Amino acid sequence: YKSYLTVVGVVAGVRQQNLEEPPISEIYVPYKQHPGRASDMYLIFADSGGGAATLRAESQHLNPEVPLELKSLTDVVGESFAPSRFRSGLLASFAGLALLLALAGLYGVMSYSVAQRRSEIGVRMALGARPAEVVRLILGQGLWLVVPGVVLGAILAFASGRLFSSLVYGVKTTDPITFLGIAVMLVIVALLAMYIPARRAAGIDPMVALRSE
Repeated sequence: YKSYLTVVGVVAGVRQQNLEEPPISEIYVPYKQHPGRASDMYLIFADSGGGAATLRAESQHLNPEVPLELKSLTDVVGESFAPSRFRSGLLASFAGLALLLALAGLYGVMSYSVAQRRSEIGVRMALGARPAEVVRLILGQGLWLVVPGVVLGAILAFASGRLFSSLVYGVKTTDPITFLGIAVMLVIVALLAMYIPARRAAGIDPMVALRSE
């Protein structure tokens, strides 16, 4: 520009191409001041519905054969987010399915362990162990299965973070809050899955368990 321009405001970075590309340096200039330099034109209407209809009518009046595509800014942003939303939904679906399978497996393992240790639990309760102590015993042993898996999963997730950052917009390769939050959530959900077998173990009648042996 050969003339000086007065800066009247500063806007945040805009990703013009797609979400993966970083924002580029650009300025917004009134069209009437530099009509020959306009590459993109932005029109602002007070009424979101009337402006598009007016432009479409004027275009048809001037030349009906000229193609015209009008989109609101909301539609443009929604289309740019569509691929990322699809990938996020797909990854979330697989993650949810994997979590359900893991919980079902953990529930099965703990139920089998309680059934195998029925006589041991009966002896413990006959010697004075309270139901709450039996529940803590089963949950504590289950945590020995869960915690190593959570730690190993966190390591693998950290190692594959760069891959997922390229598939899903806004995912950081190293986000300790996210890793810690997911780990805590997995442990809590696993404890809930183990609680039913633990309560079943606490309800064992010592005399029935001993007679069955």
